[in-house]
Amino acid sequence: MTARLPRAPRLRRLATGPSPTWPRPVDALAERWARLPPRLRLATIVAGLLVAATAGHMQV
Repeated sequence: MTARLPRAPRLRRLATGPSPTWPRPVDALAERWARLPPRLRLATIVAGLLVAATAGHMQV
């Protein structure tokens, strides 16, 4: 027989999306991201996708 573990409140909170109880560092990061110029935001996303694509090809 398997015992049911109580669902972690943290996971439930993360699954429901942004809420006033989110930790401050997340809010600070979101504010900094929102203040970036749109072109820099786009460049950051493209750079991240390039890194992800090349990392997939570098597996041995």
